Amino acid sequence: MRFGNIQARNVRLHNPARIFPRMRLLNAHRNRLALTIGAAVLIAGCDPVVNIAGANFPSWLFCAICGAILTALIRPLFVATRLEKYLWPLPIVYSSLTILTGCIVWLIFFNRI
Repeated sequence: MRFGNIQARNVRLHNPARIFPRMRLLNAHRNRLALTIGAAVLIAGCDPVVNIAGANFPSWLFCAICGAILTALIRPLFVATRLEKYLWPLPIVYSSLTILTGCIVWLIFFNRI
C-alpha cells in the first residue's frame, strides 16, 4: 500500500505487556487490610463529640461550621482593604480559607497534645 511518499509496510504493533514488566496486583487479603485501616482512620476523626442543646454533633462538623462563619466574617475585611480584587480564583480562595479557619478552630478547641 502506498500513501503519498510513505510506503506502509507490515508494521507490527508492540505489545505493552512485553515492553513494561507486569505490575503485581494486591491480593484480596491486602485489599481487605487496607480497607480496614482506612475505615479505622476515617472513623477516628469522629471521636470528639460536642453537645449542643441536647444533640450530639461530631467536632469536625462544629469546626466546619465555625470555619464557614469565620470566612464570612473575614470577607468584608478583604473588601474593605481592597484585597479581594487581587484574589482572582475566589471560590478556591474562600474554600481554602474556610478549611484553614476550620483547622485553626480544631487546633484551638480539640487539640489533645
